[in-house]
Amino acid sequence: QINNIGDRTEYNGKTLLSGELVSKLSSASGVVAGTIIDSGDGAAITSVDVAGVRHAATANLTMTLTGDTTANTVTLTSNGVAQTLSVADIAANSTTTFDFSTHGVKIDVSANNLTSQDEVIQGFVAATNVVVKGADTGGQGSVEFATGPDEGDSLTVAFKNVKVDTAANGSSSEMDALNTKLSAFTSAVAANAGGDQAAAEDLIGEIDAAIGYISANRSELGAYQNRLEYTVNNLQQTAENLTAAESRIRDADVAAESAHLAKNQVLQQAAISVLAQANAQPQLALKLLA
Repeated sequence: QINNIGDRTEYNGKTLLSGELVSKLSSASGVVAGTIIDSGDGAAITSVDVAGVRHAATANLTMTLTGDTTANTVTLTSNGVAQTLSVADIAANSTTTFDFSTHGVKIDVSANNLTSQDEVIQGFVAATNVVVKGADTGGQGSVEFATGPDEGDSLTVAFKNVKVDTAANGSSSEMDALNTKLSAFTSAVAANAGGDQAAAEDLIGEIDAAIGYISANRSELGAYQNRLEYTVNNLQQTAENLTAAESRIRDADVAAESAHLAKNQVLQQAAISVLAQANAQPQLALKLLA
């Protein structure tokens, strides 16, 4: 169940507690930037993007490339799931992107001269595979959260591998030791050789160490969470202040405009009254003449 939690805790499609947050291309991959597709035409792979791979496991993930020169297709297969793309000629001095979106892999191929469909397919088949690197950082991966509008306004949070796993899969020393003692305890119980008590005592010691590791990790994540919550509150207050400032500039001040309206109405009425009096004077003079 601990391993299940480690594999299923995700944010934005990335597992947080398995020790590897960002998918990276392994040096063992046959498909890497610089891989030659066709030397005669100067065709080569210029970039391989595996950031979209949902790499939940901490061990290396291998995807196999195959091709069909009759159907003019190339296929990338991972864990029994295959995606096939059509292949066209690559024009001279141009780049074609092969987007294996099902697997989260994008491969760019550039050519100096016209490279035919068959040459591209054969080059992919020769490259053999795409290998995504598993965790090798002592069971730790990090993610960067943007905390403001400017460059550098960010907070990097380290997430550690909480799975009961081996060091070969990128686990921490505490969880690796727990895995070792757990296996020893299981073997002792199965053998029923009288060593159950010693194995159990060893296991309890490693469980205590693992609990300490998990508790320290939770405390660290709690501190990061407090910082992020404070940042969110601060940004919300900033947004509110900016909205209020914009309102003062853009929107009408109802009280001030009402006062101006009342003043203008009084002035208008006074002007009309004066005009009426002025118009009445000639009429009085005419009456005297009559």
